[in-house]
Amino acid sequence: MTLHIYPSSDYSPSFCIAAARILELEGGFSEDPEDPGHATKYGISQRANPNVNINKLTRTEAIEIYHQSYWLPLQLDSLPSTSIATLVLNGAVLFGVYGATRAIQRGLNDITPTPQLKIDGIYGPLTQVTLISACQLHPILTWHAIAASFKLRAAFVVGDNPTSRKFREGWCSRFTASLENRVNLHIG
Repeated sequence: MTLHIYPSSDYSPSFCIAAARILELEGGFSEDPEDPGHATKYGISQRANPNVNINKLTRTEAIEIYHQSYWLPLQLDSLPSTSIATLVLNGAVLFGVYGATRAIQRGLNDITPTPQLKIDGIYGPLTQVTLISACQLHPILTWHAIAASFKLRAAFVVGDNPTSRKFREGWCSRFTASLENRVNLHIG
């Protein structure tokens, strides 16, 4: 089933495509005691959103959280590739803005000779400009480098918390699934 979210004055077409993809990847309510996010629904975790009633969270509310907590802080409408913006949103929903930014910085450092980004988890002007430039110059290479870095991030999370080991395969498959479903990589 393909979910459609329609652009509005609040949501860009790129965001709507990305949010629909994240909702396809994410499940409904889950409360696994070994999940580091605790209760989770649509990828929105209780740990990251302590003021949200996760059990009663609606898709509409989840979409708003994706937009306010991840899309806007990472300025993903500035990216020239919807596929890369979707990949980054996917990583941000899974790892948070800080963790996703560290993975982005690591992936960009693997493919750009200079300047090397400090891997500090801060999505500042240099990280943003480097990502936009990489998307424009080498979109496929950029996509693969960031996806690989997100998989590496999943391994780090598991290394820090061995009870997360059972989630690693699913986390990594999200980025493989994203590869199989990327759209308009070069310009959209």
